[in-house]
Amino acid sequence: MPPEASAPAASNIEMSKYDASVDIFSIGVVSIFTIGEIFPCDPLAPNFADEKSGVVVARTELQRRSHYMRNVNEQLRACGQLRGDHSLIRLIQQCLQNFPSKRPGIREVLRLLEDARAGFRYEGSERNKRELVRALQTQPRNQNLERVLRDLVTENAHLQSRVQTELAAAQLQLRRNEEHLQATEKEMQTLRQELTRKETELTGKEAESTRNKAELTRKEAELTRKEAEVTRAEETIRREQQQIQEMRQRETELVQAKDREIALLQQQQGGKHSYTYQVSGPGLTSATVNQPTHVLVQLTDSSGRPYSLPLNVTAQVKLVSKATPTNTHEATPTRTWWPWSKKQPEKQVLVAMTSPSQYEVSYTPVSRGQHKLHVQVNDREINGSPFTVTVYPDPRQLGHPVRTVTGLNCPYGIAFNSHQEMIVSECEGHRVSIFDIRGQKIRIFGSRGDSPDQMVLPAGIATDDTDNIYVSSEHKLQKFTSRGELIKCIGRRGSKEWEFNDPRGVTLCANQVFVCDRDNHRIQVFDLDLNFVRSIGSHGKGRGEFNSPLDVKFDTARNLYVAEWGNGRVQVMDTRGQFIRLFGQEGEGKLREPSGLLIADKYVYVSDLNGDCIVVYETSGQFVTSFGRFGEKEGEFRRPYCITSGVDGFIHVCDYGNNRVQIF
Repeated sequence: MPPEASAPAASNIEMSKYDASVDIFSIGVVSIFTIGEIFPCDPLAPNFADEKSGVVVARTELQRRSHYMRNVNEQLRACGQLRGDHSLIRLIQQCLQNFPSKRPGIREVLRLLEDARAGFRYEGSERNKRELVRALQTQPRNQNLERVLRDLVTENAHLQSRVQTELAAAQLQLRRNEEHLQATEKEMQTLRQELTRKETELTGKEAESTRNKAELTRKEAELTRKEAEVTRAEETIRREQQQIQEMRQRETELVQAKDREIALLQQQQGGKHSYTYQVSGPGLTSATVNQPTHVLVQLTDSSGRPYSLPLNVTAQVKLVSKATPTNTHEATPTRTWWPWSKKQPEKQVLVAMTSPSQYEVSYTPVSRGQHKLHVQVNDREINGSPFTVTVYPDPRQLGHPVRTVTGLNCPYGIAFNSHQEMIVSECEGHRVSIFDIRGQKIRIFGSRGDSPDQMVLPAGIATDDTDNIYVSSEHKLQKFTSRGELIKCIGRRGSKEWEFNDPRGVTLCANQVFVCDRDNHRIQVFDLDLNFVRSIGSHGKGRGEFNSPLDVKFDTARNLYVAEWGNGRVQVMDTRGQFIRLFGQEGEGKLREPSGLLIADKYVYVSDLNGDCIVVYETSGQFVTSFGRFGEKEGEFRRPYCITSGVDGFIHVCDYGNNRVQIF
């Protein structure tokens, strides 16, 4: 037991600290017992330290055990190992220090033990071994030390054998390394020769490159000279073209002045003038509430030249009908423009002469529904006037339905006929239902089956000018009369012409029927008699390729818009099938599973199955807004599919999972 183990509890001296140094003290005591074979237990009272001075009084711990150390010395002397600074003696002396701070750490203890072990292993000579054996025979037997020493002798013999074996292996490896080094030196010599040869070749190539650079510099100088000549020639041509253009402009002005003189002369002589006109512009067919639009009227004379005489052009916009009873009748007053009048027209309908032969009719509708646009020239209605214009709501103001049609069985597709009757394909009901303008069901046709007049899971639906109804169902396309009588049925399961694999959206354009052949990743085109015309697209993610198209629609320029469920995007193509743009794949307004399309004026409405909402873009692909979310309340959706609008300008959405059509 070390001194600090028996120090007074209230002592504040260093020895009162009880830590790992206690174990170091025990190592010294155990070492005495191991070597001397006598337990070093002194019956005298333990040492102690003065509390104030910290000085150890009485004997030190090493002095208490000095007579046990004689056994240690005798045992070491019998082994031929005794010397004044032996590692085991130092170990015991340091471990039995009275003060804990003077005792060695465990690393120092291990080092001293290793030194002692190394001394037994390597320092013994043959003479020492003989003396060791003789001492073991004459001295009292220390079984512990004898066993350790014999193990050390045996280990030394094994070590010598292993060292010799390792030395032989090292010599063999050295010879191999020398041979490898010689081979490497030969290879290096070969590489040096090859490097010298390549350096010579490189020097030659550098000289050739220098010559080529000089030649290139000469050619660049020549090219610069020729470019300067071309620039001077282009400047000359530009001046000549400008002169020609000025001459043509003067000629045109002279011709126009001459024509005006002739026209005025004819007018003075009482002759009548003939003119023709072309009408174009977005305001001919559709518009948006409170957003301006326009129509252009281009006038030409009988010879095809611009008609430049002053004319009285008037325009009038009238609201014809609205489907919602709560909406009141609204009309826009007539506006007239006289070239010689200084009176400014009112704001809602404007007529302005943008050139001597062109007039722009601008108007801003204030209510949605079906309108009639009247355009007169000299109080005479032009051909095609009045034009039927559908005015749609502002998409930013949508979000709450004005009416809901219920009692449906998973409505998928929706269309309107000329009587403003709503036609809905009920997918899980395997039928088509027709509703009047008030939302009352007036008739049903179709039933589940495989016969030509029956249908399974009807999806896309569309009508033509004579109110015939086109329906896509499982692997076929059917044409019915407005009363639901079958006219023709085509298709079967497959990937060839006339064959389908899960057909979906159906749209008519330019007397042709466009069908989204979903799992064949294409759009099949037929005439109104359902004769095959062509196929558009193939499977893929690139431009002009489709992945599970669900709906197809056209804008006023007959550009084709395709909602791709598998690619999560809307692709736009021209009338020849050439790619124009993509949108909906990223950023604000990103689509997940687009399923239905509606193009209303300058906006594209896309129903998103996964997002349970309607996302609105401009026709350019710029995101505008979105409305709806998952749920069963009004304005909420569960898997919205097809989306369309009637002549009233209201947006109709097939709420598939909620078995209803919501009207916004």
